[in-house]
Amino acid sequence: MDKNFRENLLLALDDLSLALWEAFSRESLSKKMLKIGRVDTRYFNRSLKRYENSGLIKGFKKDDKDYYRLTEKGFLKISEHKIKNNFNLKQKRWDGHWRLVVFDVPEDRKYAREALRRRLKFFKFFPFQKSVFVFPYPCEKEIRALGEYFKINDRIEIIITDNLGSRNEEIKSFFNL
Repeated sequence: MDKNFRENLLLALDDLSLALWEAFSRESLSKKMLKIGRVDTRYFNRSLKRYENSGLIKGFKKDDKDYYRLTEKGFLKISEHKIKNNFNLKQKRWDGHWRLVVFDVPEDRKYAREALRRRLKFFKFFPFQKSVFVFPYPCEKEIRALGEYFKINDRIEIIITDNLGSRNEEIKSFFNL
C-alpha cells in the first residue's frame, strides 16, 4: 500500500473520529480523502478492509449504509502516527541551551518507561544516564506529547541548562555542534 495513501487515510480517520465512540460513514471518509487528494476506489476499499481486519476500525451497517468506528487500537495507532510526524526537532541554529529529559517511572509502568526510552533513542537524544537524555533543541511540546501518549507526563521533567559539566564536549560532538 502506498505510504502517502496510508498517511492520508490515518489523517482522515483522525479528523472524522474525534472520540472512540463516534461513528463515521464510508461516504464521509471518502469525501475527506478526496479533499486530501485523489482516491482510487479499489485501493480505498482494500485499505478499509485491511484496517478493519487489523482491528484499527470496526465496521457495522445502519440503514443500509456502511459505518465505521475507530477502535482503541486505531486511536493508539493514530496517536503514534501524529507523534512520529510532529517530531520535527532539528533546528538550524543551536541556542546554546541543553534540554535534559529526566524521568522516574515506577516498575509497574515498566512498559511505558522502556517505550519512552526507545523513542528518545530513536529521535537521537543523547543517553546521559539510564533515565536522563539530552537534546540541544527545543523539544518540550514533543516530550509532553510523548508523556501524554504513554500516560506518564507527571513522571517526566525537562530541565534547561547551558552546561553539562565534564561531558559537555562529548555531547556537543554527538550532535555535531
